[in-house]
Amino acid sequence: MTDSEILDFLIKTLEGNNARKFAEKTGITPPILSRIRKGELRLSKRYDAIMAAYPMLNREFLTTGEGYPGDLSIELVRERMQTLLAEKDRVINTLTRELELNQKVIARLTSTRK
Repeated sequence: MTDSEILDFLIKTLEGNNARKFAEKTGITPPILSRIRKGELRLSKRYDAIMAAYPMLNREFLTTGEGYPGDLSIELVRERMQTLLAEKDRVINTLTRELELNQKVIARLTSTRK
């Protein structure tokens, strides 16, 4: 695999094809990622940053594109579940606030009719 193919695989697999999120986690700027994808820069200077952000990666896969990429599925499932749970909590909180406001409106409407 080329550096570009390895990088594309990592971004797709680790961050659901979200290069911005991959950049934030690794500290590799989006312009640098773009230049690596174009073949203008080498990925090798960024191995340590990638490994620090994603320690579950197999370094051999990162450097050669061959072999087992690492325990990506476990980490991905964990992160995606945490994201889903956070979103669920946000929705529940929003709906709770809306319900409380609706209850106040109903209480005011029913009290003014008496």
